[in-house]
Amino acid sequence: MTHRRVVALATTALTGLLAVGVPQSPAAAADYYAGTSGKSGEALKDALHDIIATHVTTLSYEQVWKALGETDRDPAKPQNVITLYTGASMPWSQHGSATTQWNREHVWAKSHGAFGIARGAGTDLHHLRPEKVPINSERSNKDFDDGGPLAETAPGNHTDSDSWEPGDAVKGDVARMIFYMAVRYEGGDGGPDLEVDDATSRDKKPRIGRLSALLEWNAEDPPDHFERNRNEVIFSRYQHNRNPFIDHPEWVDSIFETARR
Repeated sequence: MTHRRVVALATTALTGLLAVGVPQSPAAAADYYAGTSGKSGEALKDALHDIIATHVTTLSYEQVWKALGETDRDPAKPQNVITLYTGASMPWSQHGSATTQWNREHVWAKSHGAFGIARGAGTDLHHLRPEKVPINSERSNKDFDDGGPLAETAPGNHTDSDSWEPGDAVKGDVARMIFYMAVRYEGGDGGPDLEVDDATSRDKKPRIGRLSALLEWNAEDPPDHFERNRNEVIFSRYQHNRNPFIDHPEWVDSIFETARR
């Protein structure tokens, strides 16, 4: 069993420790997603965009450090965070740019759309995760896809010249973060207009792939307690919006399967 899954099981037993002060929000219920009933495809995407782009609090890039200490806290060691691709537990204080530290991994690579670290897409907690600096560097701005040799810095992950395949335990997490970004950022608020396509390329266009792999990953790795709790913390304490695909992973196919055809 991977460390990431062990953490998920431990989290279930230690919900009180991880979620101290985090209320069970009604946001995941019908009232938060009012207006989505009966919709699918582009109509559902538009409705969800309006919901998750409204009344949002944006963070500075500096504020992200503290937020990740809570959203990705190790339930067994509350002063630590769990890194994304290997599930390693590291002290929250051990963040920075040194090779022995963890950094802020942009799951939607910030060069794909050139949004950098600006408030909004560049600081959105729904796609920022802790990761060791060498792993962050090896993943770089690669798209996501199956295949490639084992990554040098990240056991259980694979990579080639233009793609990264995370370990099975977090493939769904990665997919749902990518799908969130494509719905949240439509260009109307001065930010990028992000799209998911079925290609891999390291260009700077506001797109990322590979859609077919991400659809499979969402189906194969459903949301676990760690991911759901993370969504709740971001909603209740920081940005006040949710990743709808954690609450309703079935909406991924409704919106993006059509886009693949």
